[in-house]
Amino acid sequence: MRPNIYLGPTLNLIPLCLSLVKRWGIFLNSEPPDTFLKNDADKTELGHLPFAQIETIARVLDYGARKYDRNNWQKGSFTRYASAALRHVFARMKGERLDEESGLPHLAHAACCILFMMWLDDREA
Repeated sequence: MRPNIYLGPTLNLIPLCLSLVKRWGIFLNSEPPDTFLKNDADKTELGHLPFAQIETIARVLDYGARKYDRNNWQKGSFTRYASAALRHVFARMKGERLDEESGLPHLAHAACCILFMMWLDDREA
């Protein structure tokens, strides 16, 4: 006896996808064909970044912008951000995953502080 599995409209997408692959040369693998040339070997590959985590860090920035002001973080000091980053890391090491006040991950707060420290460090250079 055949199992009764309903695929609904999903089944109709398969021929459509295959026709798009043939018509427009859409490739099923992640690499373009050998004839495609793009001189980007010396460019930074941003695809390595973990986008979900970067988005969480951006949510920490949004939280801070609402609480203080949009670019208020630029007025902080390197040592102050180092202390804040360590507090968030230590809280996580003690088992607290989320910051109680913001509800966002402590490590995202720590990453934010480290980004601020990098920004301040670049300004000093």
